[in-house]
Amino acid sequence: MAILLIYRGPHWMSKLSVVDVTVWIEKDPTFLKRYDARYCPGDIIEVREDGAVVTNREKEKFTIVIILGRSKKGLIHLENRMGKEKVRRYRFDASKLPTPEREHFDKGEVELDTRKLIAAIVDKKNG
Repeated sequence: MAILLIYRGPHWMSKLSVVDVTVWIEKDPTFLKRYDARYCPGDIIEVREDGAVVTNREKEKFTIVIILGRSKKGLIHLENRMGKEKVRRYRFDASKLPTPEREHFDKGEVELDTRKLIAAIVDKKNG
């Protein structure tokens, strides 16, 4: 099994207005790069091996998705980033899950087989 950490969000930067972002950029010219690369709800942040410890703090920020029958090695590509902004490439779309699994996802943890995982993965680069 493998464990995915899916960002729940929203990221604090997403709440900034255009004026706020401009002020931050004036203070720190590298801010825009970090702003563009911020986590968005549904981003796959990390893939872990079965049995890896998930802290209470992580459980507050992430939904835990346990993938049955797959190892970290087989899913590590889901951590990929793209572009010079290093935006997360893959997003998990829980709306594509059947209702029982979606309800568990909304509660913070769900077990899925590979078929259901593939149906819920969105490649932000290729749509």
